[in-house]
Parts: sequence; C-alpha cells; structure tokens
Amino acid sequence: MRISRKTGVLVSSAAITALALGSAGTAVALVEDESPARSVSAPKPSPAKTAAQSQLLNRTGNVLNPVSELVRDVLEAKGHKPSPAQLTQHTKAIDKALAVLLRGQTTPGKPATPAKPAKPGKQSVAQSGATNRPPVAERLRNQAIIDLKARVSTLVKAVKAGTPRTIVPAAQQTLTGAVNVATVVLLSGELPAPDLKGLPKLPKLPGTATTLPAEVHPAR
Repeated sequence: MRISRKTGVLVSSAAITALALGSAGTAVALVEDESPARSVSAPKPSPAKTAAQSQLLNRTGNVLNPVSELVRDVLEAKGHKPSPAQLTQHTKAIDKALAVLLRGQTTPGKPATPAKPAKPGKQSVAQSGATNRPPVAERLRNQAIIDLKARVSTLVKAVKAGTPRTIVPAAQQTLTGAVNVATVVLLSGELPAPDLKGLPKLPKLPGTATTLPAEVHPAR
C-alpha cells in the first residue's frame, strides 16, 4: 500500500523533531507538567523579522518534502526502482528547493524581490534575513546543501544500478542529509528559539546568538 503525500510531510516533521531533540546532545525524559504557562509581558515582535523567519521556515520545509517523497517512492517501488520519470521529477524538485534556500529566494526559479528601503532604525525583510547570517552559519549551510545534493545523486545512481543492498543505505543517508540541512538552519539563530517547557536548550553555532522566544524577555 502506498504512503500518502500527507505521510511524506509527516516524515519531514519527524525529522525536524528528531534534530531538535537529538542535536542538543541531551537525553530528555518526558515530563508531565500541567501547571499554567507563565504570564510574561512580551516584547513587540518586528514584522520584518517575523516575515523573514516565516519565509526561511517555508524554504526549509520545501527542501524536506521532496527529499522524503523521493525516499518514499524509492522504497515503495518494486525492486526499489521507481520510473526514470519519477526520479527526474524528484531530483528537479530537490535541486530547485535547495537553490531557493541557498539564494534566499521565496519562489523557485524566480529572483528574489528587491527589498524596499527600510525606515531609519528598522530592517527590511531582506536585510533581516540572509545578509546578517554569521560566516560559520553561511559556510555550514552551503556545505549541508552541497552534501545533500551529493547524497541524492548517490541514491539515484544506486537505484539506476539496481543493487537493492546499496539502495536502502543510500536512502537513509539522503534522509540524514536533509536533517543536516534543517539542523544548520535551526541552529543558525535565524528562527525563533523553541520555548516548549521540557525541551532541552539547543546549542548554537559559533558566532550566532540563539533567537529568544517571542514570549520571553532577555534575562537581565
């Protein structure tokens, strides 16, 4: 029985959950806590920064979905050999999504819209995004993108060679490559920090500052 497209999206969501917990390097026990959430006065969020974070989250999800769909179709196909048309469709979708993530665009195949000049003391959406990314985060993001493309290529070659014993490991490595991309984005400090009680504190990349949750003021 084929897995629905919705399940593919769930695979992507599961990957994000795994990296959020696993990358912290901490074993976390599930804690039942029914105490009411703290009532803390929240700073006014910046519309430009929030919009940039939303776009980045969308671009990251657009990478995870075609990767999970490629792996799903490979594993479900007879002999783990989907049609050449399916392979081409998935690899093109992955390449476009990675290009968008790399360039900071919002729509595959279209150049990013030039940012309007920001008012003094404020940032435009573009200014609050990739242009402020620390060098370490920039380098690791580029490295993760190149690495994922190589893993996808290895999977496609294994499928075309028709060697089942190499296909499944290659599929696993491709999923891991997608998680690497998402992890770099998550730890770059460009997204809101998770604030669910019970989650461990995430590490951060050198030179980056973890974005504080919108509901909590910085500690004084």
